[in-house]
Amino acid sequence: MKKSLIWLVCVVLVVSFAFFGIGCKTTTETTTAAEETTAAEATAAGETTAAESVVAASDELYIWSCFYWGLEVMKPYLWGGYVAAQELGVKFEYTGPTDGDADKTLAGLEAGLAKNPTGILWLNIGMGDKLVTDYFNAGGMIAGMNGTTGEYPQTLTVGTDNVYYGAQQAQYMVDQMGETLKIAIMTLPTADNHIKRVAGVNSVLEKYSGITVLGTMDQTGDSTGAAANASAFIAANPDVQAIICTSALGGAAVGRAIKEAGIEPGKIFVIAGDMDQELLDLIEEGYVSASLAQSFAVETYYAILAMHTIKNSSLHVSNDDKAIGFTAGPANIITALPFINKDNLQYFRGLTPPEGFVENE
Repeated sequence: MKKSLIWLVCVVLVVSFAFFGIGCKTTTETTTAAEETTAAEATAAGETTAAESVVAASDELYIWSCFYWGLEVMKPYLWGGYVAAQELGVKFEYTGPTDGDADKTLAGLEAGLAKNPTGILWLNIGMGDKLVTDYFNAGGMIAGMNGTTGEYPQTLTVGTDNVYYGAQQAQYMVDQMGETLKIAIMTLPTADNHIKRVAGVNSVLEKYSGITVLGTMDQTGDSTGAAANASAFIAANPDVQAIICTSALGGAAVGRAIKEAGIEPGKIFVIAGDMDQELLDLIEEGYVSASLAQSFAVETYYAILAMHTIKNSSLHVSNDDKAIGFTAGPANIITALPFINKDNLQYFRGLTPPEGFVENE
């Protein structure tokens, strides 16, 4: 039975954008001279030349299996994978639908795992746990993206510290608006990363007795549902002074609801997450006060870099790390979080992909 997945994307995320299918999709790959040239003169027995190392790396495949690839906010994830593939001489692909369809997302994961990749980039979305566990137990590597973990093993976790994320949003609001406020929260109530963000928000709010949380709005899985919930909440709570949204989709929906209700820009302080064109426009118009962005390109880049390094490094902490179930590599890579507001908005407009990046159908 089809159903929409709710999430972030967070990110999570956010808002409107362009389109991909669910089969494996590969970014453009550049073949280096070293890959085309056989290592001509092997030195001492057992030595590996630089050219041989590059050829070996070219056999490595890393797949980012997710959903909502049609959203603009998701594009940087692909940019980071493309850059990593170019710099390391590995292959990068992505699977999954343009929307949040659960069945298509699971099919995309299955298609990716069928290729027996060196490593996968995966987000805890409440499904596919057995598939990724079997893959890991068979020797695969898993990078948990956007700071998520789940009921399955992971090689490492990469991305946002989601509790810290929510705490930063809440503290920014208090610093701007003061310690006596009536606020609301818009989030994805069942998504791991958003649950943690709300926990971070609450960790700050509990310090201020003058702050009252009027309620929590469900962002739902699309901008239409989020906007409808925001409009209904604002109409029922005209005294709300500030709203914290844990994604760009939610932030844009709230900003749009305020605008359509004819409320003066800035009357309700809105802090969102991430960014897309609509959200940036709403910040410029004053209906959204600020947004705490994430570093999606950096997440993908370092996830692949870490797995590539783990695979090829001779580092060890015991005589048999595999036997003791240990991975000689980072357990957690936390990425930076820039705030976006009217003062620096121009630096986030018109972001372009890396040179040579092409989205393949």
